[in-house]
Amino acid sequence: MLLGENKVCGLTREQDAKAAYDAGAIYGGLIFVATSPRCVNVEQAQEVMAAAPLQYVGVFRNHDIADVVDKAKVLSLAAVQLHGNEDQLYIDTLREALPAHVAIWKALSVGETLPARDFQHIDKYVFDNGQGGSGQRFDWSLLNGQSLGNVLLAGGLGADNCVEAAQTGCAGLDLILL
Repeated sequence: MLLGENKVCGLTREQDAKAAYDAGAIYGGLIFVATSPRCVNVEQAQEVMAAAPLQYVGVFRNHDIADVVDKAKVLSLAAVQLHGNEDQLYIDTLREALPAHVAIWKALSVGETLPARDFQHIDKYVFDNGQGGSGQRFDWSLLNGQSLGNVLLAGGLGADNCVEAAQTGCAGLDLILL
């Protein structure tokens, strides 16, 4: 059972969405990055979404704003998660174009220090090690003493460390489906 604002990302099959929901996930991640092995198209996303009543988050990397907005509207996404080099101007323009109920999340890579969380119009941040799919985590001790109510923890999460990860104080975990 998952407790917190957890997301299971990389959903490509209906049974995976059902399993995520049954395990207590709130969010289901649908990846629209063409280079990802877990990339889905709109039709595949609709099939996954029909299988479980999760709040769905579309994951994008440096996409054209019109494409992000179109997918958010067509799929009634709860949020869009930006995983590229999107700057404040991109985020501002996206916020103006998206329906008001669609949240914007921004993934930030953590190195030796925590990145600043100073973007305007970002509802949640996702902290990871910047090497997606590597199974490596960043130094979670960097999170000590931080206000993390709008942060999901990602990267290097598994059955062996999810309890420890949940104790970092982050709002939830962003787990990848293997």
